[in-house]
Order: sequence, then structure tokens, then C-alpha cells
Amino acid sequence: MNIKKKTTCLLLATSFFMSCSHQQKLSNYQHLPIPSSQRDPAAVDYQVPLTNPVSGKTYWQEYTEIMSMKGPKFFSPYLKNRVDQVDEIVLNMILPGTKKTKEIIVAERRFAEFKPELFHFLMWMRSNPISTFKGMRNNSQNSALPKGIFKFSSLTDKISGGKYKVGDTFVITKMDDVLEILEQPKKFSVRNYRDKMLDSVGTFMLSYDEENINLQEKPWMRSMLPASDLPKVRNLVRKISSETIKDQRYIGTSLDNKEFGRLEVVNQYARRVPIIFTQEYFGIKGNDIKDLYFWSRATQDDFFHNLPNDPEVRSLSSMAGKQMDEYLKSYIVTRKQQLQKELSAKGLSIDKSSAEYNQFVSEQDILSRLILDKNFTNDVNTNERIRTNVMGTLVGGIETTQAAVVQAFDEIYKRKAWFDYAVRVAEHHEAALESGDDEAAKKDIQIIESLIWEALRFKPVNPIVVRYTEEDYTLKGVKIPKGSILLVSTQSAMFDEDYFKDAEVFNPQRTESAELAKLKNLRNYFEEKQDHFNKSEYHQGSSKWDKFKTSYFHLGYGHHRCLGDYIGEIHVPEMVTQLLKLPKIKPVEGQAGKLDFRSLRSTSGFGDKYYFSFPEHYELEFSTTSPFKNISESLKKKNLEIPNPDYLFEEYLTDHDRDTYRQCLAGWDLDVKSEDIQKNLDGTKIDILKRALFSKNPKDHLLGTYISRASKTHDYNADMANKDYLFCRMPKSYLSCFADESAKGNFHQLEKNIASPDNILDFSGFDKHLAVYQKCSQSANLSSTQKEFYENIFFGKKLDLAKVSTEHIKPAPAGYEFENTLKFYNRFNSRESLLNFLGWLKIPDSKTALMYTRLDLGFRLCYGSKVNSIFNKQTKAKAYFDCKDGVYFPKQFEWYGALSKTEKYFMLKHYLGEGEDLKFLSEIKSIDDIPAFEQRLRPFISK
Repeated sequence: MNIKKKTTCLLLATSFFMSCSHQQKLSNYQHLPIPSSQRDPAAVDYQVPLTNPVSGKTYWQEYTEIMSMKGPKFFSPYLKNRVDQVDEIVLNMILPGTKKTKEIIVAERRFAEFKPELFHFLMWMRSNPISTFKGMRNNSQNSALPKGIFKFSSLTDKISGGKYKVGDTFVITKMDDVLEILEQPKKFSVRNYRDKMLDSVGTFMLSYDEENINLQEKPWMRSMLPASDLPKVRNLVRKISSETIKDQRYIGTSLDNKEFGRLEVVNQYARRVPIIFTQEYFGIKGNDIKDLYFWSRATQDDFFHNLPNDPEVRSLSSMAGKQMDEYLKSYIVTRKQQLQKELSAKGLSIDKSSAEYNQFVSEQDILSRLILDKNFTNDVNTNERIRTNVMGTLVGGIETTQAAVVQAFDEIYKRKAWFDYAVRVAEHHEAALESGDDEAAKKDIQIIESLIWEALRFKPVNPIVVRYTEEDYTLKGVKIPKGSILLVSTQSAMFDEDYFKDAEVFNPQRTESAELAKLKNLRNYFEEKQDHFNKSEYHQGSSKWDKFKTSYFHLGYGHHRCLGDYIGEIHVPEMVTQLLKLPKIKPVEGQAGKLDFRSLRSTSGFGDKYYFSFPEHYELEFSTTSPFKNISESLKKKNLEIPNPDYLFEEYLTDHDRDTYRQCLAGWDLDVKSEDIQKNLDGTKIDILKRALFSKNPKDHLLGTYISRASKTHDYNADMANKDYLFCRMPKSYLSCFADESAKGNFHQLEKNIASPDNILDFSGFDKHLAVYQKCSQSANLSSTQKEFYENIFFGKKLDLAKVSTEHIKPAPAGYEFENTLKFYNRFNSRESLLNFLGWLKIPDSKTALMYTRLDLGFRLCYGSKVNSIFNKQTKAKAYFDCKDGVYFPKQFEWYGALSKTEKYFMLKHYLGEGEDLKFLSEIKSIDDIPAFEQRLRPFISK
């Protein structure tokens, strides 16, 4: 038998084996039972945490202790531990440009001092809502209030510029009460969302209650999203999800030479898929993905997470709205012209009775359907209505979808038996698709849907909705005055023990339980009302009860149920299923594998401030071997693996001068040798810092020093959104030329570029920068690869990969092996540490610094505060053991910064092992040696 015949036989045999294997799975469909261990509530493999990890007490225990205190309640340890420490305020005063950071800290402290009960509730709700609401449901605040209804001081000072009275804040936690409020939108309105939406997306129906705009525009928009689209939507989501994983995943090799796959789910997948879907299905085309991300994130932060009405968050939302409006103003006109040409080419005209015309319309995206609709005219008002509805619809489907995807996956993963079951169902789904068994595939998705909606009960996208009381109302004997703000906890309602038996047990089948079925008859709340407003709310044939059984409150409820609920019911399960199909999928080790909500809000050389609203980071790891054809294809190793496509240049420009690179990022003079910088910093700068710490005007002691220089560079680089990560990879000859030429024209005077979605400060003159670049790139003899990336990053020129060569791709030099493995890191925080002058005192060599700054900021803050402390130094060994599992953030009841085995390897071998006392650590050969060497390190803790 010749080679060709052998190969053919092998392929046929393989194909037959795969076919039989899949057929066996499909024939055994009924043998995918729910894990028996999960049927017994006492046998669950994950217990919901209900206590503060430090105090060991529940929300209610802490609350009662605070309320029983005499004197100022702010001095309770439960409150003081939840705000930043005083010394951090002092440190943040040192560097120029940190006024906003200081204001945030001070405002937070005043809030905690004057509204201790509300502050305590809001912090706990964000950190552990299940425990918070459980304490509220089962206890009374005082004799005047029943269980489940709590009264706090005013949450916000004003609505509509002070036009509407704002009274006390009421928290509603019981299912009966939640439904009673949500069923009466005229009495309990969404007025507090209205101004925010008006500023950004305009007069949108979601911000009104049972008014003509709801009656007219919700059915209009519903007709643009017909049920007949659902198969198309499912196939599109499935296709985009699969292609996104293929494009964005990274295949690497570990320290022990094992191949692995990795995906940063939040940004590379969960955000990206709904953005591409929005472009394809909704027709929001011709703009950058980053624009859609900014528009969605800025508006969602303001609409649903900005409870105290932070003006900075409001400003970004307003900016996003203006950008969307300007984009759609021109795009609608352009798209209408394109549609008219397409109709003419087909010999069609706008004729609703024409089958050909209706077929043409059904094939279009949502924006095009709106333009072609019979209600469309050339008048400005109709254009405005189209823009508003498109903006309001598109921004609501990106952040909420990504949060639902990653939070559902994380919650299922916490429960091993359920997760293993979900993986088996997902594999069965892939086998069904390969064999063309649509019915089996449909059943599999329904199972995964039930797992997802139950998972989101434990970690919903938002645990509350906010309502404004339009008239005096009495709820269970409690008088709720007009103008009160209601925090209506839909999550708490989903844990109400009256309707959710064994509420803290994960049970995807609970929608069929007798307890939950009682809701169907609860004062007819789930019955369809025969009024025109209700008829405008739902697709035909779907009742409130059916919707509640499917997805609880996750897609809204009643009058304000999500306009795109049918799309959400498809989008989230399909995206999660694609992740479950990746072989041996699991979160990575260390901080990167934790669901991280930290979003950089403001920065300083001594620490960053974060805003918590949506997930920001979550990395998954998987095997690269799959028995399924489509999955196997998507995991084939590429010629060049890119961990982060936003920093593509890092994989092509690997031969840069690391010492110059670090010096450039830190803002030091490139003509001064590193050892001279070190000499200048030694001794005197520590004295300056000590004097500054105790001075009334600390900045006076720092002006004219290297600290001030680094601070200005910090502000400049932060505003440039990490563009300096490329800039500093240029050769020293270019950097020196750039510094000389730019100084001649006062080049570094910056002005705000309002049009930038990232609110970036850009060079004062595009033409100046271009002129300097043209001169210096020639004198420094930049390669075509360097030029292509530079012109793309700084001048917006489209990247031509055909002109990008591999000439700069070289193995990491000795001592920089970490660059091959620690490829996933936060560049903003990495750069912050590089420019911190204390870093030059403690880590004078670039090898160690560039490795250390790739570690999570949580670990570095912990380690640095212990080792670098002027007054209370620790040994490196003790600091390592104190911080390797992360540092505790009391605001979130979370530990951040835990090291993975790979990070421990480099930290021990190339950081601690550099010291004379701990030199034996350099003998570590592999990650398997870490436990033994940690034991050898322990005797050095007390030295």
C-alpha cells in the first residue's frame, strides 16, 4: 500500500472513530443526568460565604454592633477598615497631579462619617450582597419597620438639578414587596435614570413609565426584532463566538515545556463578541470597536452604577452620547443613500405589500430596517428618534452581556460537580452539531441556559434597581413619602426563602419547584393585563410567568423588561457554551484567574484608585487537544502568537534596549547613566521624602527633584494611554533626537483632544510631531517595522502587516526569560512602578525591575509597603510569605495579587535569589522545586 492510500485509510478510520464516538454520545443523551451529589443540599461542594473574612461576622452582626455604639459610629472598626488609611492620603499628596485622588478619599471619609448606616450597607452590598440581603430579609431595623424594609438617610442630594425632592432611601428585599413596586411604574418611576439618559442617548423610552413614548416606540422597536430572527441570531452569535476565540486566544509553552491555551475572557471575548454582533446585526458599522466599547461602558457606568451621581462618571457618559449622536447623524444619511441604490438595483421601491420588498427588508440589519420602515421620513424628528432608539439599544447589550457571561461561568466553575456536568453537556452539544442533530443541540442549550440563569442568581449583573417614589405610598404599613429613593433588590427577592427553598443551594431545576410556582398566583402579578401598555411589552405568546421561569429578573421585569430580552436569552448561553467546549477549561492560577472588577480610575506613583462596576479581567486556561474538528481547528498554533492584540508590536519588536526602555518609561534623562541616577537618588532623596511627609506643603520639598520629573512623566504617559510602551522601544538614537527636537518648539505643551474616546491628552501639534518623527526616524535609521507600528500608534495610519518583518523578533536575552512566559500583565500598573523613584532605589537593575513590575499591583503594594517602608522594614523573605497569596482589600472582602507558580518561580529565583543571603534560591530549576525552596526560605523570615 502506497503512502497516499495509507493516509486515506487513516483519515477514513479517524473519521469513522469520531463519527462513532459522537453517535454514541448522542444515543446516550438521556444518560446525562443531574449530578446526584447536587440533589442533596447537604452535599454541595461549594458553600456561599456569608461572613466578612476578617471579622468573621455577617452583615447583620456588624450592623447591630455599629447601631449599638455610643458616640460617632464612624469609629467602628467595621467602618474604619473599609476606607483608605490616613497615611495613604498623605502619600497621595506628595506627587503633583493627585488632587482628584485626594478629593475622592476625603469625600468617602465624610460619607462614612455622616451616613454610617448607608455607607456600611453600600460597601457590604457591593462585597457580599447575599449576606447583606439575608440579614435584611430576616430582621427588622426597628419596631416601626417590618422585616425586609430598611430606611436609611438620603442616597443622593438631587435629581434633575434639584428640581425634584429627594428624601430618604428605602431598601426593599422581600419578593412580595419587590413585585408590588415593580408592578406599579407610575407610582415608582425610573425618574432617577432620566437625566442620565437624556444627557447621553436622548429621550429614550427606558427612562419613562407608561407614557406615550413607551406605547409608540416599544412596539416599533419590537417589530424590528421579530421572533423570526432568532435562528439567524443564534447562528450569528455562535459563528462570532467561535471566530473570536480562534482570533484572540493565545497558545504558549509553559516553563515545563507543556503547550497551553489562554484567553482573557472579559476583553478578548465577552466584550468583543457582543460588539461585533452589534456591528453585524444592529448595523452600527464604519466605526472602531474601541468606540463601541467606550460608548457602552461610559453610559452603563452612569446609568446603573453611579448611585451617588459622581460628576466624572456623568461627564464620560455625556461625552459618549455626543460621539454616538454625531456618528449616527452622518451614518444614517449615508446608509439611506446606500439602501436607495440597492433597491434601485433590484428594481424595488418602498412598498409594504410587495413580497420582494419585505424579503429585502428582512435581510437587513436593525438600523436599515428602521430607515426603510414606513414611519421613516426625511424630517429631523424621525432621524432623532432612530438615533435615540439605536443608541439606547446598542449601549445596553455589551457590558451587561459580558458581565453575565463571565459571572455565570465563574459561579458554575465554583461548583465542581455542576461544572463537570456543564462541560459534558457542551461536548454533547458540539457532537450534536457535527452530526446535524438539531433537536439534541437544542436540548443541550436549554440545559446550559438553566445553569446560567441559576448561576446569575448568585452573581447577577446588578443586584438592585433604583426607583423614585412619585406619590406617598404605604407598603406593609410603612409610609414611603413622595420623593423617596427605593433600592429594590431583585437579587434578594431571588433568595427569598418563602419562594426559593434552600435558596443558597445551586439548583437549576428550581423553576419547576412548588414554592416558586406559588408566585404565579401571587395577586395576579404574572397575569397579562388587558391594557395597551402591557400589550406593547411582550412578544406574542410569551407571558410574564413564562419569562420569569426562564430567566428570573436577569433581563428585567414587567414594564421595564429588556427590549432585547430574546437576544440576551440566546447570546449569553451560546457564548458560555463555546467556552465550556474548550478542552480542560479552567481559570488560570494566581490573580489572573480571579474575576477582577478593578477598573483604573485615577493614578499616582504611590497607588491607583479603582472604580468597581463591571468585570475587567478574567483569564482562562485550556488544553490544545480536542476530539472535535471545529475546536481543534481553532486551537492550532499560529506562526506568531499574540497574547494581547492591543500591543501587537510587543511580539515584533523584541530586540529593544531594556535599560533605555526602562529609563524612557520612567522619564529619566537618557544621557545620564543608570548608575549616576542611582547615586543622585541615594540618601538625599530619602531625606526629602521624610521631610515632605511631615510638611504642611509637601510638594515644596519635591519641586526640581527627580521625583517631580518622574511625576510629570507619569501624568504625561498616563494621558497618552500607554502609547509610550511603543515609543520607548525605539532605539536610543531616535529617543535622544526626539528629546532635542521637541524641546526646541516647546513640544510637550499638551491640549485636550475632546473627540478622543479615551479622553486622551495628545501632542500640542500633530504636524510638529510628524515633522520631528520624519527627521529623527531618518537620522536614527528606523526599520520599516518600527515605522509601521509608530505611524499606526501615533498618526493613525492603517497598519500594513505586509511591511512588517521578523527582523526584530529575537529570543529574550539572558536574565529576561520571564518575557517568554509572563506575557499577560497590566501595562498601566507596570509603568507606574517603573517610574516610581523608590523603585530605582530598591531595584537598580532593569532585569529585576521589568520582571517585578509584571506582577499584579496587589502583590506589589503589599510587598513594597513591607520591604520599602522607611519606618518598619521587613526581610524580603517575610514580605514574600506575607504577600504571595495576595493583599486584603477591605472594601471588597477580596484578596488581590496572589502569585501563580510561574510568578513565584521568577520572584524567588530572579528577585529574592539576587540577594547575598538568599542566593541559594537561584538554584531553583523548575516550578516543581518551589515548595522545597520555600521551606528553605522560612528560617530567614525573622532575620
